[in-house]
Formats: sequence, C-alpha cells, structure tokens
Amino acid sequence: MKKITIMLSLILLFPTFAFGKQIFGSLKEGNTAVGEGVGIRIKCGDNEHTGQTDVYGSYSVFVPNPGRCAFQVYYGGVWSQPYDIYSDETDPVRYDFELVRESDGTFVLKRR
Repeated sequence: MKKITIMLSLILLFPTFAFGKQIFGSLKEGNTAVGEGVGIRIKCGDNEHTGQTDVYGSYSVFVPNPGRCAFQVYYGGVWSQPYDIYSDETDPVRYDFELVRESDGTFVLKRR
C-alpha cells in the first residue's frame, strides 16, 4: 500500500517539476512571427542557456537558476541588445517580444 501511495504522489508532483523554471514566449518582427531557427540566449550570472524558435516563432528554454537574467535573440545575423528578464523558482514565465530594428541595424526587444 505504501508503494502505491508513493507512486501516486510522484505522478501528481511530476507536472510541477516538468513545467517549472521554463521561460517561454513568442518573437515577432512587426506583426509577423520570426519563424523557425532564431537563436535564443539567456544568461543568468555565469550560466548560459540556449534555444531556438519553432516555425511559429515560439520558444521555450529551461532555466534552473531563479532570478535576474539577460535575454538575447540572434536574428538577421546580429545579437539583439540584452533585455532583463526574471526566472521564477517554481513557475514558468512568459515573455512575448517584438524585434524592433534600430537605425544602426541592431535589434531592440520590446515586450508585447
């Protein structure tokens, strides 16, 4: 009976572990999704976490370090300027961004 109780407890707790500490969202340039393969870099202190967008311009990166991080996007052959984001210790966090091209050719992230 104890084994069944322990297994049920683990099954019920598993979704919390699977979705916690995710940073996810979407990237757009204007009103159009950026598409697949756009690089994502999240730096939290000395740790760096990377990912890419899917065909819809959505991304999801696992970040085990809670706290302040710098978010950057590699788009059009250049890295965007860093944008401060915050990773939560237990809950997923959503950041939707619009890429705005500056006059010098770089990109700035604007939160949507």
